[in-house]
Amino acid sequence: MVHGRKFISVLTLTVLVLGPGAWAGTETGMKGALADIPADVMGFVCVPSAKALDEKVNKLMQQLGLAQFMPTSLLTLVKEQTGVGDALDEAGSLALIVYEPASPSPDELHNAAVILLPTANAAQLLESLKAGEETDGVRPLSFFGRDQFAFSKGGHVYIGASKATLKKVAASEKDITSRLDPASLGHLQTLDLAVWVDAQKLVKLVKPFIDQLQEMAKAQAQGSGAGSFTAIQLRSMTRSINMLTEGLESAQIGVSLTPKGLGVSFLMATRAGTKMCELVEASPSTDKSLMVGLPADKFIVAGGQIMQAEATKESITDLDALFEAEELKQHCDVQQLGTIRDSIREMLLALRGASFSISALPESPEGLVGLTVVSKVVDGQKWMDNLAKVVAACKKVTQKEEVAKALELVKHEAGAATVEGTKVDRLSFDLAAFTEMEEKEVEEMKKVLGSDGVSVRLAAASPEHVVITFGGGEARMAEVLKLVKAGGSPLGEDAGIKKVSSSLPGKRYSEVYFAGDRLVALLSSIGKVTGNELPIRMAEVNAPVALVSSSQGPCCQVDVFVPMEMVVAIKDTVMQLMGAMMGGAKQTQDDTL
Repeated sequence: MVHGRKFISVLTLTVLVLGPGAWAGTETGMKGALADIPADVMGFVCVPSAKALDEKVNKLMQQLGLAQFMPTSLLTLVKEQTGVGDALDEAGSLALIVYEPASPSPDELHNAAVILLPTANAAQLLESLKAGEETDGVRPLSFFGRDQFAFSKGGHVYIGASKATLKKVAASEKDITSRLDPASLGHLQTLDLAVWVDAQKLVKLVKPFIDQLQEMAKAQAQGSGAGSFTAIQLRSMTRSINMLTEGLESAQIGVSLTPKGLGVSFLMATRAGTKMCELVEASPSTDKSLMVGLPADKFIVAGGQIMQAEATKESITDLDALFEAEELKQHCDVQQLGTIRDSIREMLLALRGASFSISALPESPEGLVGLTVVSKVVDGQKWMDNLAKVVAACKKVTQKEEVAKALELVKHEAGAATVEGTKVDRLSFDLAAFTEMEEKEVEEMKKVLGSDGVSVRLAAASPEHVVITFGGGEARMAEVLKLVKAGGSPLGEDAGIKKVSSSLPGKRYSEVYFAGDRLVALLSSIGKVTGNELPIRMAEVNAPVALVSSSQGPCCQVDVFVPMEMVVAIKDTVMQLMGAMMGGAKQTQDDTL
């Protein structure tokens, strides 16, 4: 614990300042901050302006009605805790940098870390910290109750536990921007709080742990048999870990907070010539909506993705291996297994993209929940034929009583109906018979899922599209078929989606939107049907949480954006829930008395 506290003491100042997040900073602010970080560090945490952070955190707390829970000024608190006083340049950048340590021990990490304090008057700041006389280029001082050393350079005072580490900083001639690719540098400049790590240095540091884990996995695989599920999954995991550790150049994550909302962004830069780099560079992107064929309704989750052929082939390698597992061969018909494997493989390889939505439907006999999937494929009818093969083979694949019983309740009707001039298949499962539901439970289920029960409709809408719907009956399928044939994307024009999209990268290969307010509303509707109403409500804000994936050259990026309307709604709902819980606790206490 003592060693841990040594390292934590170095982090404390940074945590105090960076912990709460920030409103969006300027591009110039972050770029200037990066110019004071040496090029040869293993990683860093940085915020461009302590003053801006302080003001924006307070503004956020006021907007959320939580100002009473925060100190008047975080900056004042930091000054008091550290003893730096007015010598701290409030508008300057704060950072924690870490060099590559000799080992991952707490002591080595402590010695490899350096804090950067911004100042316009280094002598005054060092005096505030009661620094001793300069010896060997550094001045001794006590910082958070620990013996440290310090020196000044540019607009910062650098504080660390190791003279050798501080000498590296003093001798550095290049800053971190000199080793960042354009995409990584551009990404960092959009962040208010940035965390960056040299992945290869980090991998080298933790390699003994990785090797140990892989040896343990190898021993476990040998113990369970080379052809077991466990062994196959462990080999797949090892292959994925190796691809990541060999292919990752650097990783960075950061936070930005504007009046529009909170953004969290993650970027990985890959190493040239690696499989990972090859996959990232081959990722196709578009600035058009990826939600083709989805109706404009009250979605709870909706999204779309462009499928990358090479990435699909990688996943099929793992799929093929799983079908060779001894556990499957012992209990299943090998020929039927082969049919299932080959058909699924063809279906996956044929995928070029997909859009989906889970929506709250208007109250009707067709249920409260709707699932819609529109897949872009090479050959729509062939994809449907392969699906039929999978269903038929699954029914014959095993004679194991409980599995066979469940599969008997699955019914596939090819061409069960014609909707909008298109043959529609129906795949259903008799859940009531399987679970031996009582009549009341069956009625409740049908009110939620629709009069069809667990029933999915599937159709080849065009030579290159397959449509799958659950809930909403034939009317829902008809609506989606019309949209697909017309190439429509009405959900992409949703006001809430367009609102949050303006805060995200324009080009992307994947997008997902989640409306928490509508989920709560749906659960409330289901609760009314089943007699289990929710004790809370959430204001409908039509401002979904968004998750978007994009790529630029050898870099891939993932952005999560939570609009301010949703932040406020979540806070209000949590407060409402806490009130309900406290009210319940008080009622219990009163009843006891």
